[in-house]
Amino acid sequence: MKYYFGIDIGGTEIKFGFFDETKRLIDTFKILTPTENIREELVNSIFLKVKERLEKEKLTLDSLYGIGLTIPGPVNSAGIIIFCANLNVGYDFDIVTAIKEKFNKPTLKVVVGNDANLAAYGEYKILARSNLSNLVFITLGTGVGGGVIVNKKLVTGFTGSAGEIGHMPYDLNNNRKCGCGGIGCVETIAGTAGMIQTANDLMKKEKSIMKDKTLTPKVIFDSAKEGDLVALKVVDSVSQAIGYMAATIATIVDPEVFIIGGGVAQAGQFLLSKINYHYQQVARFETTKARFELAKLGNDAGFYGAFYLLLED
Repeated sequence: MKYYFGIDIGGTEIKFGFFDETKRLIDTFKILTPTENIREELVNSIFLKVKERLEKEKLTLDSLYGIGLTIPGPVNSAGIIIFCANLNVGYDFDIVTAIKEKFNKPTLKVVVGNDANLAAYGEYKILARSNLSNLVFITLGTGVGGGVIVNKKLVTGFTGSAGEIGHMPYDLNNNRKCGCGGIGCVETIAGTAGMIQTANDLMKKEKSIMKDKTLTPKVIFDSAKEGDLVALKVVDSVSQAIGYMAATIATIVDPEVFIIGGGVAQAGQFLLSKINYHYQQVARFETTKARFELAKLGNDAGFYGAFYLLLED
């Protein structure tokens, strides 16, 4: 039996999906993402957890045939991580070679892709969305990412930067510096840090039930559902940014559906309806027919996509 790992590397945690050759998901688990000496510790952490999980099944590294990785940033066709706004691995990190050397297994198949691209691919492959030809996946969490499928194929682009939709210019007057180095990206409003900054700015002038709480997206959305005016303004700013961004994407891709995933998507229909409202205000032509749906694989979509990339790359 051949075994594989789909591994979703995020700015906060690393999620593992353990699969066999029949495409059966055997187990999932997660660890915290290293915060120091990240290149070396990232590879070391992956090696130790994979080895530990195989040993639990009384398996050796000989039974390991592939590792698929998602990265929160652009990846080129050779598997080189170009840059990660939310993961400090520097520029041009050859993680494929680093993983193979750590496992001391030159024949090990290692593939790498952008996290949102592969989350889109995971949703597409595992949920029988094959009746769709064009879809856009939007992931909302620490950052804002995306994955685009056109004519049933994942679009990665010339440099691997396709789908980096969170870095589309949105409000160039807000002077918020994004992790990518730019100013006014969608992510500076709709990413976690952007939401918190908006809430803090508003609370300097307005009363809120959130004043003495540690702010997180969940706290903000829960407070909005309770009718807190500051929280509602934050949610509206996020929804508008995503809705306007989606309308711009729609004039290029013309998707049948936008799938909303990531941790913030746990806000559910409350968020979805607000995004759709703002989308409809600015959508052009027949792109108004595009619908918004919540992702169904949740936080597992990334490692599913990485696994399927292993099988089909």
